[in-house]
Amino acid sequence: MSQFFAYLYIAVRDFIKYIWPVIGPLLGVLIGAYLTKSSDRKKWLNENRKQECQELLGAITACAVKLLSDFPQGYAIEEYGGYLKTIEVFHTRIFIAEEVEKEKLEERWTSAVDDFGTNWTKAKFDTALEEIRGKIIRIAMKK
Repeated sequence: MSQFFAYLYIAVRDFIKYIWPVIGPLLGVLIGAYLTKSSDRKKWLNENRKQECQELLGAITACAVKLLSDFPQGYAIEEYGGYLKTIEVFHTRIFIAEEVEKEKLEERWTSAVDDFGTNWTKAKFDTALEEIRGKIIRIAMKK
């Protein structure tokens, strides 16, 4: 049994002395590349999420400004075009689609615009807009 440990000791010593200097740096480079790749992917995903949220916020804000600028006269075709643009933006999101669906942001936005067009309640529209805006910002800041 002690002879086994002697051979084991020699094998480990030779491995450390002759093989590890070659394999060690290579293994270190591979591990470093893997960690960098996963970190870069996460950073890329976060940047895309933020960009999509920014585009969605921009479309919603532009539409809301158009709607509120004509308050209380009513919708013009320009405002309806802005509303359709927001629906397009909702449907073209890739990186945040799951969260947008989970939070029912498109339904909330559609309901807020419909309610505003029917009742012309600015305070209620502002509240709904801020709620939607806050949820989009939380989605953007999620890591």
